[in-house]
Amino acid sequence: MMEMIFERLEQALKGNTQHLAELQKLRGARDVGEEVAVDLLGFTTKLQSMSIVDDALAGSIRIDLLFVQPVDALPEEPTQPVQQANPLQSEGRPMDKNGMVWLLDQTIKDLQRQKATEFRSRLFGECLAVHKTLVLIGWLDAAEAETLYLQIVEAHHRALEQCLHAGEVISPDVLRKEAFRKRQAEQRQPVSFGEVRTGN
Repeated sequence: MMEMIFERLEQALKGNTQHLAELQKLRGARDVGEEVAVDLLGFTTKLQSMSIVDDALAGSIRIDLLFVQPVDALPEEPTQPVQQANPLQSEGRPMDKNGMVWLLDQTIKDLQRQKATEFRSRLFGECLAVHKTLVLIGWLDAAEAETLYLQIVEAHHRALEQCLHAGEVISPDVLRKEAFRKRQAEQRQPVSFGEVRTGN
């Protein structure tokens, strides 16, 4: 798993010699037995804040790191909106479907409260990454996947509106893209659907 994370970042950093060198230092430390998950998390967050990697990739890597190292071993970012600990992870158990859906549910709730572009963008990427992981593992059927995707898109739409009201600058292209995404998600919904149970 860790090697795959390095390869994905390496692909994203092609041509960026400065940050590729930083990545290779982390890889070298890993190769001699050092634990680099915390440093890799910080490196990924830095790249995202500089718009060198997109939100979806950064969010996906954060999720992958949950499988590399226990959640409580990773540092809690002081600016991270999520404050509540996952009770399903409190005993160090591996992440299961309920734990992943719980994580997504909490992140969606945090996303829809955002009024700052930095956190909106980060949390939206994390939501999409967790959703993609659930789908790839096969833990969601088609109806569950579409329902959760719509919840993510609607939460992001609310966050966009709140950011605009707070005076944040959002490009017209982003607004058009997300309006189109929301229409598509709504059109894919069945006539009647229920919420995916989160175990709360």
